[in-house]
Amino acid sequence: MDDAKRRITYNMQIIKSWQQGLKISYRKVEAITGITSDQYSEYERGNGDPNVLDVATDKLRRFAFKQTMPNLDMRSAYLLNGIKFEIKDLRLPAKKVSEISGVPMDQYHDFLNGNLDAGVYEDAFDRLGVYYYLQSVSKSD
Repeated sequence: MDDAKRRITYNMQIIKSWQQGLKISYRKVEAITGITSDQYSEYERGNGDPNVLDVATDKLRRFAFKQTMPNLDMRSAYLLNGIKFEIKDLRLPAKKVSEISGVPMDQYHDFLNGNLDAGVYEDAFDRLGVYYYLQSVSKSD
C-alpha cells in the first residue's frame, strides 16, 4: 500500500471512530469537515487527495477534543489524547501510570478527564513518552 492510501485509510479510521464515539450523524461530520458525501465515498475506496482528508480529519479531531476535553487548551488536549493512546497500547494500570507520570493517584481521574493544569499534561506526556519509547524499543529487540 502506498503512502497516500495509508494516510487515507488512517484518516478514515479516525473519522469513523470519532463519529461513532461522539454519536454524530454523517451530516454533522460533513458540516465539520467539509467533506461531501461523494468525497467520503471516494475516500472509503482509498481514493482522493490525502492532503484534503488530512485537513478534514484535523477539523473533526479539534471538534472532538472540544467536546470530550472542554477544560483543556488544544495543545493539552492533543497531549492527553497521546497519553491515553500510550496507556491503552501498553495496557498500563492506573498505579503504573501514576508512578511514571508523577500524577498522584487521588488526581488520576481528574488527569484522564482533562481537569488539571496544562503543565501537568506537558510533564506527563514527556515522561510517558520516554517510557513508551523504551518499551517499544525493548519489544523490537
